[in-house]
Amino acid sequence: MLRITRLTEPNQIPRLKVEGRLVGDWVRVLQLELEHARGTVLALDLSGVEFADAQALALLQRVAERGVELVACSPLLLSLLENNRP
Repeated sequence: MLRITRLTEPNQIPRLKVEGRLVGDWVRVLQLELEHARGTVLALDLSGVEFADAQALALLQRVAERGVELVACSPLLLSLLENNRP
């Protein structure tokens, strides 16, 4: 299961808080949310992500290259992202 919550606070960039396992069809759900927000400054709060599969890691790397800020990554997720770089 995956939960994506839109957080907007005054004087802060919009943030999507992602919680759960970022695998399988849930990756597509996050991708659609990110496409909907395309063109705006955005941060992804990944503090609640328990695991991400290879497809999710590729998506996170692509959006980070586009300027989406990845924040509050767990040590596990940081390691997975670093080891999945081309």
